[in-house]
Amino acid sequence: MLWSWIVASLGTDEDAFGPEQRDLAWRTLTEDAEAEAEVNAGGSKSLNVIVERRETMEPWRVGWRLSEVGDHLEAANYLFSSQDGDAYSYYDDIQGLEWWHHGSTDWPQLWNGNNFPANVTERPKWASCTIDWDVCFDPSIHRASELFKHVTFERRECGDCILKALVRASGPAGLSALLPSAERIYRQNGGDGKMKGSLPTSNRVSPHLPLTTDWRKTDFSLSAMFSSGLWDQPSGIQLREWVQRLLEKYRYVLADTENMFDVIHNPVDAEKTFANIDDHKTVALVTINDDVNKSPEDTDRRIREWLDLRWSTPAAWENPDLSSTQVTNYDSIYRKRSLAGDQR
Repeated sequence: MLWSWIVASLGTDEDAFGPEQRDLAWRTLTEDAEAEAEVNAGGSKSLNVIVERRETMEPWRVGWRLSEVGDHLEAANYLFSSQDGDAYSYYDDIQGLEWWHHGSTDWPQLWNGNNFPANVTERPKWASCTIDWDVCFDPSIHRASELFKHVTFERRECGDCILKALVRASGPAGLSALLPSAERIYRQNGGDGKMKGSLPTSNRVSPHLPLTTDWRKTDFSLSAMFSSGLWDQPSGIQLREWVQRLLEKYRYVLADTENMFDVIHNPVDAEKTFANIDDHKTVALVTINDDVNKSPEDTDRRIREWLDLRWSTPAAWENPDLSSTQVTNYDSIYRKRSLAGDQR
């Protein structure tokens, strides 16, 4: 997304990024009333970005879209889509994702009106950020591809906040603010785009950014991106269409699924665990650690009875010799389970 805006939309075909591109970037990010620009006493600029509500993942909209393709939600609760930016940009490197610390998924729900009261000071911490203009758009950087690396890797807080601003500038849905104009066509080496012969078969390769292990040594400019000729077209490369296909490749949806985790040490634990699971009809994922240390045969029998009750038809990969009705010796059971790789 950042490459699309900085390199493919703002930068020139020659990868230049000068005062004209910086002015256009400023206008793009400040043209709506929700962006508060400040000019400090020393002349430096900053931009306070306020995240606004989005419609992308509204439950009714998600349900309608799924019904259009003959699908529907079961146990998953959709929370975030890459059509609203990057979910990880809403959390900093110090605190990390809140669900890592608090035991519950807390992806930003941009569709939920409760997160966007009129008083912006009452909104979640992730709903605002500040772009220090001269730090993020370092005036000493004159190449679009180098600025892309600067805000993406060197100053990640810049890229995160810029992306929030671009999503906000795109309105309640879509990512129009970060896409190249529909008229922009890239021609390698400034040529007329005419090719000799037919299109190469490799033209069908999906768009992608350079695959590299070291971003510092990688050239992300337009000329480097298209030097392979993989995506050449007789009339030049339509960057807006190419970028849309690029974003399609990396799209994702984050969802929450009701799940449970429990440990069984003895028959009493088994009874409590299975009763709890049976009481929660919407649980889709269950993990049981059978760390048995008391009454192993009774515990094993109870576990197998419950498994047979819930899933009476063995899977193709299961060893039928391990059925609770056929094997009763505890040691034999676990020896055979180990050999059979029974993971039920």
